Amino acid sequence: MKYSKSNPPLVCMATLSPCYKQGTKMAVKGVLWHSTGANNKTLKRYIQPSPNDPNREELLAKIGKNPNNNSSNSVMTQIGLNAWVGTLADGSVATV
Repeated sequence: MKYSKSNPPLVCMATLSPCYKQGTKMAVKGVLWHSTGANNKTLKRYIQPSPNDPNREELLAKIGKNPNNNSSNSVMTQIGLNAWVGTLADGSVATV
């Protein structure tokens, strides 16, 4: 997917994550490409908008709803990610 002013990337902040809430700046040391090792390419599995996200309904329509409520945007996860690459609800590939 090519991003532009008319087609910006999706932004879905994981504001429930303790890494986000700690409030300290982290020094960027580089890029780490990581695979979950799971045969699941859907973005809805890994990222969901926070309940107070003003674009929540729009994001859920594009990303899809995680029926298991086990995304990385949780008070139980100790991960701080910058981006996910996978498929949207319509099957297209995107970065969130």
